[in-house]
Formats: sequence, structure tokens, C-alpha cells
Amino acid sequence: MRRTTLAACLLAITVALAGCSGLGPVDTQTRTDSPTDADTPIQTDTDTPTQTDTPTQDGPAYESLVFDSGPVDSPVIEGGLVPDLANTGNGSYYATLLTNASVPDRFNWSLLDEDAVTFVEETDFETASLVVVQAYPKSSVPDYRVESVGRDGDQLSVRINDSSRVGTDDITLETMLLRVYHDGVAPKSATIETQDGVTFDTDDRI
Repeated sequence: MRRTTLAACLLAITVALAGCSGLGPVDTQTRTDSPTDADTPIQTDTDTPTQTDTPTQDGPAYESLVFDSGPVDSPVIEGGLVPDLANTGNGSYYATLLTNASVPDRFNWSLLDEDAVTFVEETDFETASLVVVQAYPKSSVPDYRVESVGRDGDQLSVRINDSSRVGTDDITLETMLLRVYHDGVAPKSATIETQDGVTFDTDDRI
């Protein structure tokens, strides 16, 4: 009986010592507490829209599209230029300002390419206006772009680079669609200035 009691005491002492020395069973419990700040992933704001318009330094934001069309008997837009193959010696310009949703009916839609149709249809006239600029004669490989857009009260001022020249056998009419954004108050007129210093107002034909 004494040996049994002694053995039991020695076993109890051994277990106690093992627990104190770290030799006991390893705790494998998975942590279920809340993650710390370091564990929390950084969330990226995906609600910010991608800016696709082209702001000028001191003027309104704008987008532009240029397309060409061959000589036809009808203008691309009511009041616009009609190419005349018999008279390509003198350049001609035309511009007009569209400020409400009904005026796109002035376009001859059959003469607009797919991109031009989409550009006009996507214009929200509550927040933007369309300036249409035409030049003839031009080459079908133009370097035709907007340099700047400014606004002073109800007046837009547009500078364009129309450096394309008749350098190919095909002579075309260039039409520029310029979408100019505003804060709900549309401009009433626009003045266009070309690279060569030719200046004309909307609804003028020179």
C-alpha cells in the first residue's frame, strides 16, 4: 500500500513539473477574436468616376471628334458647307452652336459615321452644348484638333489647329463636333480662330 501511494505521489509531482516547464500539451486553438487594424484590408474607393473630358487651363471642359465626308449634294448639317469640286482653290469655313436637344435634327444623319452619331446622341444638353465647325477643302488625313476653349459670359472662344492641307488626291469636308460642358447655363455664341488666324463666328460662312 505504501509503494502504491508513493508511486501515485511521484506521478503527480512529475506531471506538475512538466506543466511548469512548458512540456505540457500545446494549445492549438484557432484565434476567433476580431482582427487588429493591421489585419484589416485597405478599401479602395471605386465610386470615383474616370475623367474623360479635356479641361483647358482657364476654360470649360470639352470633348471633340473630327470626321470627314466626301463631296455630296447635301450638307452634313442644315446651313453647313456643301463641297464644290469645281472650286477648291479657296477655303471655306462654317460653324454653328447647338444648345438644346431639338437642334440635332439639323444633322443629315446619313452623312455621319457611327462614331459621330454616338457622339451627338450621348450629348446631354442639360449640361453641355455642341459647337459644329466645318472646313473645306481638306485632305482626308488631317491634323485637325482643338487647341483651347475659353468662355467669357455667354461667349465661347475656340482655337483650332486645322493644319491639314490638300496633300492627297481625295478632297474632303472636315466636320468637327465639339462638346463643351457648362453648369446649366448654355453659351449663346462662339468665335472660332484657326491656326492661320482666320476668325469667324457661329452661323457665319466665310
